[in-house]
Amino acid sequence: MGTWSWTSSRSSTAPGTTASGWRGWSAGTCCTSAPTGTPGGSPDGKLRALSPEKLDAVQVYRRRYQHAIADFLAAGVAAGEFACPDPRLTALAVLDMLNGLNGWFTPGGRLGISELADRYAELAVRLVTA
Repeated sequence: MGTWSWTSSRSSTAPGTTASGWRGWSAGTCCTSAPTGTPGGSPDGKLRALSPEKLDAVQVYRRRYQHAIADFLAAGVAAGEFACPDPRLTALAVLDMLNGLNGWFTPGGRLGISELADRYAELAVRLVTA
């Protein structure tokens, strides 16, 4: 799994960079969203524990992040690299897939996080190029 930069992938216009950026982002998200073996409960459960003001701030950040990913997918469609008719829905689906690792991944399980990240990245690429 290589090094990847959201900014450089987003701003590049070279052919193929949108797809490789998507692969790198997907793999990187797997690695950062997988639990480390320390139980902490679900992210949604933690959100419910926030004060209304802090919850609003988190929700604003989440929406910005979701929209940035949808915009990235739309740019890939415009560049002819992606074929997803609804970038916003695709962004939400992929985020759910990648963030779902929090609910079941266990370090030391059948797949290590690097192999799992590579497989999930491949699924994410297939979803937008099908």
